[in-house]
Amino acid sequence: MVHDRAIPSDIMTAADVERIREEMERAEARGLQPHFVRSFFLTAFVHLGGVVREREPGRFEISQVPAELRRRDRPPARVLPCYASTNG
Repeated sequence: MVHDRAIPSDIMTAADVERIREEMERAEARGLQPHFVRSFFLTAFVHLGGVVREREPGRFEISQVPAELRRRDRPPARVLPCYASTNG
């Protein structure tokens, strides 16, 4: 049964596995660097209809927040258990 569910070895070579591992390490390393966080936020915010402009290098002015983001009656976001605080 285990043999039937095993991934065939001819699908990925050792070089493929190494390349993917290196890509994952690079992605993890840049994951929370400020410029990636800023880029993600700005792209998502504008995509949702927000208006933001850079006032000076590294400082932004948000002149319009989309109604969906301002709604206070929406249910709180669900926190995955692995991110939930154990401190209460």
